Amino acid sequence: MINCYTCSYNYKYASEIFYAFNALVSHPSTRKDTFKILSIGCGACADLFGIHHFLTTNSRNVQLTYTGVDYNDRWSNIHRVIDRIFISYYQTEFIYQNAFDYIDGLDTVDFNVMILQYILNEVIKNNNQDGINNFIDKLVEGVIEKLPSGSLIIFNDINHKCVRDYYPIIARKVKVNNSILEAYLRFTQPTTHTFGGNTLPSDGLVFATHADTRFRVKSPCSSCIYIIYKQ
Repeated sequence: MINCYTCSYNYKYASEIFYAFNALVSHPSTRKDTFKILSIGCGACADLFGIHHFLTTNSRNVQLTYTGVDYNDRWSNIHRVIDRIFISYYQTEFIYQNAFDYIDGLDTVDFNVMILQYILNEVIKNNNQDGINNFIDKLVEGVIEKLPSGSLIIFNDINHKCVRDYYPIIARKVKVNNSILEAYLRFTQPTTHTFGGNTLPSDGLVFATHADTRFRVKSPCSSCIYIIYKQ
């Protein structure tokens, strides 16, 4: 099941992250010499593939460390493959633990990129209002507050009001102690509405796909991307 999910969705999710970074190609947030990435609920690490494609496409030579935190250790086989794929490029580490507990146990939090891919939607679907509020409070106070100035925070999730309505709430809480810049990006899909921010120029997959009857590659890109930059 996990293998099928990875092969079906990773092309799409990785492409969405590529477009997010490429929209910031001239911004200081993507012109770092070192990327220290924290991926919360990393799953199959589509974000890492998207960032790698961004760096290679734009001929960026950076030092990159990637820490993927996921409570579900069933991803471990996928993660071993990812370790092998990127061993010549980056330092990867996978933590099978509650992300907030992991961050709370660190002496120093020096990640300068934090990514949540399709996590907020899952939190909303599987919790009551108190649970959602608790997650947001822990995310802001326990993680975002600890990130250094110049950090880039990316939420890539479904383009739906049920998720988008929480982004201003998150921003309001972050702004209590921080100066931030914000951006909303969307794709041409879904065509049923025009909400979700500035429309990106393309929604196609940026990776070559391979026909395989065991799974169907999902496309096109259709998320809403919410970006915070800590000044």
